[in-house]
Amino acid sequence: MKKIIASIAALAVAATMATSAFAATVGYTPWNGEATTGSTIEVAAWSGAWVDITLEEGEELEAIKFEVTSANAATKWDDYEMFIFNGAAAKGDYGYETGVMAETEYEFTYDVEEIIAEMGETIYKADENKYGFNIQAGQDDIVVNVVPVMAEADEPADDVEEFVVPEEYVGDNVVYLVGEAEKNENGPFNDKGAELATYTAVKFTVSLSDAEVDAGTWVGGGVGFNSNSTSWESHEWSCQDGVKELTFVKVSDGVYEVTFAREDGASIFAADDEYAQVWLQDWSTGNAKLLGVTLIKSADADEPTDEPTDEPTDEPTDEPTDEPSEETPVTGATAGLALAAVALAGAAVVATKKNK
Repeated sequence: MKKIIASIAALAVAATMATSAFAATVGYTPWNGEATTGSTIEVAAWSGAWVDITLEEGEELEAIKFEVTSANAATKWDDYEMFIFNGAAAKGDYGYETGVMAETEYEFTYDVEEIIAEMGETIYKADENKYGFNIQAGQDDIVVNVVPVMAEADEPADDVEEFVVPEEYVGDNVVYLVGEAEKNENGPFNDKGAELATYTAVKFTVSLSDAEVDAGTWVGGGVGFNSNSTSWESHEWSCQDGVKELTFVKVSDGVYEVTFAREDGASIFAADDEYAQVWLQDWSTGNAKLLGVTLIKSADADEPTDEPTDEPTDEPTDEPTDEPSEETPVTGATAGLALAAVALAGAAVVATKKNK
C-alpha cells in the first residue's frame, strides 16, 4: 500500500493545487476505521470507505473525478477494480469502473447532474450542500484520489471599479463622503462631486452576531443615504433571505455584506451635493455595526473633466451692435429689473438649500 501512495503523490499534489481555490472539503471513513479529512483514500481489497464532499454556501460541484492506482494491473480475469454506490442501496450501484488492461493507474469522471438525476438525495443532501457515497475495491488494494471539479465561479467583471472609503471617514454607523470639516463631516469627495456622481452602487460591510443570526433571531433595520439630492433615503434589510428589500450575506465570521444599486443604474449621489452620507440602523437587537462602505462604478463611466464640453469659437455668431435694440430699449428701469432678478435668484438658492 505504501508503494501505491508514493506512486500517486504527484497526482495528489496536482489535484490539491488545482482545487485549493475552492471551498470543497473531502473526508472519508474506512469501513473498519475512523473518519479522516483528506482526498487520498486507501482502500483494501474487498473493502471500502464512505466518502463525503462538503461545499461552502454558494459553491457548486460540476463533477467528481477519481484517480485510481491499483496494487496490480488489471487483467481480463478481474471482475472489477472499483465502483461507487449510495450506501443505503436504495437505488443500487451507480458507477462501475474496471481497470485499464495491463495498467495500474486509471481515472474516470462522473458528471454531478447525472449522478443526482440517478441517485437523488441518496447521494446528495441539498440542505447541507453535501455529497456522500461509498467506494469499494475489487480483488486488489487501491488508492483513490477524489477530486471535486468545481463549477466555474463568475469572475469579477473587468469593467468594474471600486473605491473603499478610508476608515477616517467612518463614524458611528455613518460614513461621510461630502461635508463640512467644522462638523467633522468632511469626506473624500469634498470638492469632487463630479467624481462621486460616477458611482452607481454601494456595498455595505457590517458586523453582526453569528449566534443571533444562526439562532433565527430576527436581525434587521435600515440602510440608506443622506444628501441634498437623496434627502433621507431608506432601504430595509435583514438576514433572512427575501424578507426585506436587502439581505445581508455572511462573508466571514461575524462579517456580512450587501450591495445596493438603483434599478435604472442611476448614480447614488449628485455632482452638486453639498453633503453626502451613507448610514446604517439596527431596528432589532442593536448589535449591528457599520464597518465600512465600498463605492462601485463601471470602469467605462464618464470621468469628470474640468474642460468645457463646447469649444469656444473665435468669432461671435452675431455681430455686436453699438446701438440698443429698438425692441428692447436699454433703460434705467430695465437694468434695475435685471439686477432685481439676479438678487431674487440668489435668494431662492439660499432658501432651498437643505439643512441637515
